[in-house]
Amino acid sequence: MSPPLRRSLDHTALLLGIPVLALSVFLAVVSLPAGAAAVVCAASLVAHLALALRLSRPRLAFVTVAACIGVLALASGLFIVIPSVLTFPVALHAVTARGSRLDGMAAAGVGILGAVFGTWRLVTDASVRAEGLEPHAGFVLVTLLSVVAATWALGQRTRGDIARAKAEEQRAVERVAAAARDERTRIAIEMHDVVAHSLAVIVSQARGAQYADRSDPQVPIDTLSTIERTGREALSEMRGILGLLRDGGQGGELAPVPALDDLPELVARFPSARLTVVGTPQSLSPARELAVYRAAQESLTNVLKHAGHGVAADVTLTWAPARLVLEVTDDGDPVTTDDGSAGLGLSGMRYRVEALGGTAAAGPKPSGGFAVTVSLPTEEEDR
Repeated sequence: MSPPLRRSLDHTALLLGIPVLALSVFLAVVSLPAGAAAVVCAASLVAHLALALRLSRPRLAFVTVAACIGVLALASGLFIVIPSVLTFPVALHAVTARGSRLDGMAAAGVGILGAVFGTWRLVTDASVRAEGLEPHAGFVLVTLLSVVAATWALGQRTRGDIARAKAEEQRAVERVAAAARDERTRIAIEMHDVVAHSLAVIVSQARGAQYADRSDPQVPIDTLSTIERTGREALSEMRGILGLLRDGGQGGELAPVPALDDLPELVARFPSARLTVVGTPQSLSPARELAVYRAAQESLTNVLKHAGHGVAADVTLTWAPARLVLEVTDDGDPVTTDDGSAGLGLSGMRYRVEALGGTAAAGPKPSGGFAVTVSLPTEEEDR
């Protein structure tokens, strides 16, 4: 329950208590001697005021109300007909629901003792007999104990409801935190894909230019053009990814999300790679298209970084019934590196693909080289 709503209900309860207090004062004035009436009126007023603390400080509210009801009983055996006696079950319910378990048990014990004392006070007081009343002790005791038991049981149920509400609120907080962690992981994977791929292409182009025919003036121009284009695209994608970290995604134009239509251009950046498409293309969600694109990007980047210079790579896109399979293979000998980026990229690729209901596998081929296989369901399979 939100604090404004809780305060509103609390104020409403206090307002409803005003007529009860007024009726208690009236009955005390017309039924009791002046001294006893004054005590009853004061105790009733304090009991009603104490209920204002029943939500924030239930133990203090209960102790105060119980003391006031005890004063009412001592002042006159007619206390049971004073409407302000209803403040006791209200306070008992509050301390049982919102206090500790020990508070609830102690309050129930006080209620039992109060029922016994109240019954004795009612059946032995002269003012009660003066009114011509002859209450049956057993009936009165059972009635008061029933009120105590019912109120305590209701308080226990409310206590359980409050505990479940708090648990659900905690789970909601944990879900939000988990979603935030997933989003940070996704952004980290995106950043790794963009930076690792772009730098690998730039390094490969620069390395290739060193061994190119120096008599051809077009070679450095083409190489620098490729490096410039790759750098610009990387910066554009990084702005888009970092834009997700800003409030509301504000902060200018975001780069378009790569899709399957961009796959031929991606493969073309790698002179030793070739793309083969098998089957009839089907409808695929943007998230799955991005996952396939990033998987191909990561695989080709690893070919450049870990399989050696000039190794050929085959990228095969197979449209099977209700499924898309991407396979990237090379026949090179793995080159040992110590930057750890390959492990991060492959684990990020698996994370992205498995989150979309697909599978990803990567490892050396029996015949030599390395293979990456990604399988994703198409939209037709989901429906």
